[in-house]
Amino acid sequence: MLSCQSLEHRRAILKWPVRFSTGNGPMEGVTLTVSSKGVFICCLHPLRIYDVCEIVLDVPNTKAPVRAVGQVVCSNLHGPDDHVSPRGMGVRFTRISGKDREAISLCVLATLKLKDVKPDTGTIEISLNPSDASASPHQKEHSIQGGPPPSKRSA
Repeated sequence: MLSCQSLEHRRAILKWPVRFSTGNGPMEGVTLTVSSKGVFICCLHPLRIYDVCEIVLDVPNTKAPVRAVGQVVCSNLHGPDDHVSPRGMGVRFTRISGKDREAISLCVLATLKLKDVKPDTGTIEISLNPSDASASPHQKEHSIQGGPPPSKRSA
């Protein structure tokens, strides 16, 4: 039984290479925790809370990198960079295909050794409407060069 996390929000400690976009161009980092709903990315220059970016994850045992769009929900931009509060940002997926979400979920379940739990599937599509109470005036969408956005990607 998992004492620290509910089955609805399973997170695994997984270190995967990740690329994400910024206003200054593409950046790189490494995941610290991963779930089918988002990631924590350790990086030198985290984005600000509410910023929206495209994420490209190198997930093991997948034919192509996993692509998603996400919104920063927490950021350690100015705090200490240590094992308690590493430099980086938590990103909630706002758009990811069902296939990519399932690939992440299968890796998380295998890492947590949960054999009798079905992987999360289904596309995530969250509108980031500026009139939404959770939206910010600083909200902007960035793009990483080198491929179509997740919604236009072929299966």
